[in-house]
Order: sequence, then C-alpha cells, then structure tokens
Amino acid sequence: MQLISCGVSGEVPQSQAKTWTQLDLDPFWVETIQVLNPNSQPRPVQIEALQKHRILESRRHLVIAAPTNSGKSLLGLLVLLESVRLHRRVVLIEPLRALAQEKTDEL
Repeated sequence: MQLISCGVSGEVPQSQAKTWTQLDLDPFWVETIQVLNPNSQPRPVQIEALQKHRILESRRHLVIAAPTNSGKSLLGLLVLLESVRLHRRVVLIEPLRALAQEKTDEL
C-alpha cells in the first residue's frame, strides 16, 4: 500500500487553483461531481488521488486517510459509484455510525 501525504489536521491546505476539468477526468465524472458537490474546487487530497493516482481507473483496493474536511467522502462516493457502474461489489466503511447512516441515507 502506498502512503499519500496530504497534510495534517489544523493545517490550511495550499491553494491548488485547479478546477475539476483540469484534472483530466472523464466528462461523466466532472458532471457527477458538480451534482454531488456543486460550485466546489478540488482539494489537495482529491487532486492527488484523482489526477496523480487515477483512482477511478485503477480498479484496486483503496484506503483514504486524510484530515477532517479534506475531501475523503467525495472520493469514497466516486469510487463507490464507479464500482456500481461496472457491476462490481463495493464496500464503503465509515469510522462512525452516524457517518455510515448519513451515507446510507444519501445513497
């Protein structure tokens, strides 16, 4: 498993000044992100995961560990939706029951 360092809690992330379209994502995913998280810009962990590591194309197991409010939930939903699109099994594990219930309700 590879460690992707994207900061620690309490740090202010450096401005990446990127848009979702600049990440070279399939237009389907850009549109999906706009529906799930309108008027947002990618955060450092999302840029690292989607652009550098191409997590939507890798078809590998994934564990995302990053500070609170860094964009993990959106990445988890995107990987989950990609697996569903491919008719594959997927498990999304959340650290708290309240978060798990929130994701269940959203989906």
